[in-house]
Amino acid sequence: MVQSTPIRAPIGKRAPSKTLLPLRALLLQLTLLLWWGGAFAQHHPKERELDLKTFQELIAKYGQDSSYQSREKRGSLIVALAKEFIGSPYQSHTLEIEPEGVRVNLQQFDCFTLVESVVALAATIVGENHTFEEFRHQLQQLRYRNGAVTDWSSRLHYTSDWIAYNSKRGLFKNILTLKVGVPIHFNLNFISTHPNSYRALQKNPHLLPNIERSEREASKIEHLYLPKEEIEEKKGLLKDGDIVAFVTTVKGLDISHVAIAYLEPSAQNLESRRDTQKRVTFIHASTTKGEVTVEPLSLQQYTLRSKTNRGVMVIRAIF
Repeated sequence: MVQSTPIRAPIGKRAPSKTLLPLRALLLQLTLLLWWGGAFAQHHPKERELDLKTFQELIAKYGQDSSYQSREKRGSLIVALAKEFIGSPYQSHTLEIEPEGVRVNLQQFDCFTLVESVVALAATIVGENHTFEEFRHQLQQLRYRNGAVTDWSSRLHYTSDWIAYNSKRGLFKNILTLKVGVPIHFNLNFISTHPNSYRALQKNPHLLPNIERSEREASKIEHLYLPKEEIEEKKGLLKDGDIVAFVTTVKGLDISHVAIAYLEPSAQNLESRRDTQKRVTFIHASTTKGEVTVEPLSLQQYTLRSKTNRGVMVIRAIF
């Protein structure tokens, strides 16, 4: 998956039919919509206040709960945080603002920023520093290679690269082994072969060699994934809060979607609540529903619907 959404004009609100905007104002409005895709609101003071308020409420709710300090409870914390955002609107492009910087948006999400924000929140909560600055620091460490924000190319744009990098940092581990997982190398080149689809590369073509270098290095890494036909059979491997990355067959890409595993008790087995009797689904920012939601389909049902999906990588937080 490429973390930066290619340029596309988002669907904006229609102006009332009786309103005729001046041509210059209309052109300016269309330019903002095209180039910032709704992310411009992240700079608005009111939006920043909302993010801080949301953060403080979550810290107040979860930061004093000592049970979440246990590593065994990390997945439960991640699911609990993800549930806090159910109903939040889906919004792409929220990171695509120049100059490059650590963007915080706890009001709107795409599939990746939801996962990234929840992981950063969980890492902040289990740590000793419960400040908003620490949360931004956790986001920066997750999102940028070596935690350094230099330019657009310093961001970890491919999900498999993001997973590998943060696994080396000791945050994650792939729960699959060679006994149950299938090895795969991704031939990553989607960004470098579609530079005109990314406004950052359109405006800064000198960054392309950096992207190509990152793609070559990331393509050397072997990953393991669970074929989609085997998910239901091996669902016992998954736990609440695991990161589920959907492996795609699209040329040049690695991951098409990312979500947070959720083991939902079935209506018939609410009393026993044994893991083997739970339906494995996930929480995600859904383009179909236009919001963060619990997926109504099971994980296997969801993957089987897509002809371009191979299966899933499953990553567990170990921080």
